[in-house]
Amino acid sequence: MEPLAAAERRRDVHLRRLAAVSLATVPVLVTMAAWSTPAMAATMVEVDAGYAGSYRAGSPVPVRVRIAADRLLRGELEVQASVGFGDAVTVAVPVEAPGGTLKEVVVVAPTGAGTERSDVLVVLRQDGNEVARGTDSMVATSDQELVGLLPGALGGRDAPAAAPLAVDAGTARFGAIGPAELAAAPASLAALDVVGATSDDLAALDDATRAGVLAWVGEGGFLLVDSSPGELIPGLPAAWQPGDRPRARAGLGEVRATDGAMAAGNWAGLVEPTPVVSGQGNQFFGGVPLDGALATDAGLRVPQLGWLVGFLGVYVVVAVPLTLTLLRRRGRGELGWVVLPLVALVFTAASYGAGRQARGGTSTAHATVVHVTEAGALATTSVGIVSPDGGRVSVAYPRRWALAARAISSGGPPARLRATLGSDGTSIGQQLDVGQFGVHRASGPVALEGRLEVTATGRDATTLEGTVRNTLPFALEEVGVLQDRWGVAVGRLEAGEERAWTLERSSGDPFPGAAAEVWPDASGFNSAPDPDSVVVFPLWSEFEAAAGADVSAPGTVVAAGWTREFVPPLDAPGSSLSGRTLVVGSGPVVSGAAGLVDAAAAAVTVRGPFLSGGVFDETAPVVFRLSLPSAAEGAPAADPAGLVVRAPEALIVEIWSDGAWRGLAGGPGGGGDEVPAGAGKLDRPGAGFGFDGPGQPMFGPTAEHALPPEAVGAGVVWVRARAADFGVIDPYTLATSTLVTLGPAS
Repeated sequence: MEPLAAAERRRDVHLRRLAAVSLATVPVLVTMAAWSTPAMAATMVEVDAGYAGSYRAGSPVPVRVRIAADRLLRGELEVQASVGFGDAVTVAVPVEAPGGTLKEVVVVAPTGAGTERSDVLVVLRQDGNEVARGTDSMVATSDQELVGLLPGALGGRDAPAAAPLAVDAGTARFGAIGPAELAAAPASLAALDVVGATSDDLAALDDATRAGVLAWVGEGGFLLVDSSPGELIPGLPAAWQPGDRPRARAGLGEVRATDGAMAAGNWAGLVEPTPVVSGQGNQFFGGVPLDGALATDAGLRVPQLGWLVGFLGVYVVVAVPLTLTLLRRRGRGELGWVVLPLVALVFTAASYGAGRQARGGTSTAHATVVHVTEAGALATTSVGIVSPDGGRVSVAYPRRWALAARAISSGGPPARLRATLGSDGTSIGQQLDVGQFGVHRASGPVALEGRLEVTATGRDATTLEGTVRNTLPFALEEVGVLQDRWGVAVGRLEAGEERAWTLERSSGDPFPGAAAEVWPDASGFNSAPDPDSVVVFPLWSEFEAAAGADVSAPGTVVAAGWTREFVPPLDAPGSSLSGRTLVVGSGPVVSGAAGLVDAAAAAVTVRGPFLSGGVFDETAPVVFRLSLPSAAEGAPAADPAGLVVRAPEALIVEIWSDGAWRGLAGGPGGGGDEVPAGAGKLDRPGAGFGFDGPGQPMFGPTAEHALPPEAVGAGVVWVRARAADFGVIDPYTLATSTLVTLGPAS
């Protein structure tokens, strides 16, 4: 028994020692586990996407990510933004966060054009391992103005809450714009309608940041500057200075002086409704779409149908009937088990070689739009690449370039598109299969000497005249001038050349539009498009759809020309670059010696039936902003006392006056003063949108609505219209067509 007791005592001693060692080891193991997953529990990310939780569908948005880590973290931040239909695009940026600090990173990500909501997933990785993630969601807005405020405009205060607009047409929502957002301009501002700043804010911007802000304005943004009338605003081109006026045209946008209203905190009624764009553009472009034109420029060739049918026919004849017949005649039918696979291999190799040849010798193709204003140039390029061997194909862009609103082609693989931001630029990569053709789109500022300058003056009610001048260092082909629904071809303009033009605003059929009139051979209208032309018609259509303002609106004239000499600033390794560029310039239409004409008064839609996700509200009225134009030197200024609102008689028209919408005389819902018998119903040519016959308006007779002089506040008239009968004029046609104009009484 004694040996057994001694053994048990020795076992108890060993167990006690083992327990002690185990207890001592637990803290060490916990510490080792913590060090083996650095920053896992101590790192957090907070995500804030868009502005005030909102975004403009189809516009890129800033995603602010705040990273908190208790020790040094070097890794990569991935922002995955949904673009609709379950697809997402990834934008990645390398990050370094010192321990014990809070670091903020701003990444600009695209959104889908037809979405009501966009979800954002942020994943932070270190050494390829996920260490933290966060999410946020944004709601697309259609009846609000998104306003970003620079620090000086805020004056140390928080961004104000929502405020009513200057007219009863929605509300304004405000958000702060910090240095990180400004550093990514213009892409980071694309989701905004209005930016508010002081003169000191603009003066403090460095040259690159100021250029980004002004590029946003030139594309259709509205800039509020809290300056006094007559004050010189630093950094603005001379043509954009309001001077003694309350507002000034700035490319496709506007600069407005607010005379200390922001400093005083007077937000209610400060913001006006800004133009809305349906995003549709001129969808007519018969023939091949833009992605098809890119494929052709890239050298991608599709075998002719006759050759393909012949090849398949030979295979069907040779593979079985002919082969087996010959073998059986020789009494060697059993060899069919060997010969048939060999025949299949031969035809497979031949088809593979033909496919390689169709995709061999390809290059990178681009189709680029460059819109040049007094403040600089902004380019949007669509790039098409063939991948003969498969794998990730990347294209490098300069700093401040970002994925464009339509980042991908309609048939492309969006989930495999990835943009990586670096200190020296942006790299956009796409994972492609063998022989696949991929397309992506990017946008950013470019350095360009010169521009396409255009002037326009209303000679009389139906005639415009002006000049177009090419100050670029290269010639432009197929130059055209477009205004509203009409256009005139100018032809080739050499570098430095100027040419006069005259445009007759006839009362003929308004379809298919000005662009098809200017470039008929390449448009494919009633004919096949010319594949050898420098013009690729759908590129113009995409520019219309992507612009931040209606480039075809009354009051605006556009000049556009084409070239193959401009090369966008991109680098596609191992591939040559070919393609074409559309250069666009714009300007106002001014009144001439004959006085104000309808074509000179800007008319844009600021509220319409457009809702998020491509839905239309059939009951929503359409609100128009009608602006008095400037007068040519020596011409009389417009007299507000003699102005009328011209619209189809089938429309019920109201005007914003004295803080309310009030009916106007001349239509079925007219109120106010009575109109003399015979007035307000015009059957004259040019009075309607389109015509079913000579002198017959498509939408019935046109009414002239008497306009009270006091309604012309600061040179702007706000008109609300709806159809008395949707069977005559539907809301979509009303919002996208020039049916309401401002001009002198007949």
